[in-house]
Amino acid sequence: MNAQDFLSLAGKLVASPGASEAACRTAVSRAYYACFHSAKDYLLELGFRVGRDHIEPQRMLMSAGVETSLRAGQLLGNLQSERIRADYDLALSQDIGHKTARRCVEVAHELLTLLTECRQEPSRSLIQAGIETYQRRIAPLGRP
Repeated sequence: MNAQDFLSLAGKLVASPGASEAACRTAVSRAYYACFHSAKDYLLELGFRVGRDHIEPQRMLMSAGVETSLRAGQLLGNLQSERIRADYDLALSQDIGHKTARRCVEVAHELLTLLTECRQEPSRSLIQAGIETYQRRIAPLGRP
């Protein structure tokens, strides 16, 4: 099992234009979790500890000072917002339909492509240094 398996499932769920609302909501959630776990894996590869906090990977990516990681962090935040709506706001049936689910799957693919770019030098070293600087700055504020 890996994060890509979640995105594959999300894609299958929205492959049919007649996908149910439950399938669309599940696709949004799985697309987000594919990206969340991929971002965590990437940050672990760089040597950073990442727990279950869903905001910290976004902050770390956005604080690195590299355009690709900034965009990846922003997209991760956007997907998280959609996932929260899909999982918790069941009264929003019009807002979590096939169009939204397909868009989230497309965004997830874009984010995973960005993470692949982030793994390439010189971006990898620049991102790592940027996150280290970010962590030194926030340490006095009591954040891990």
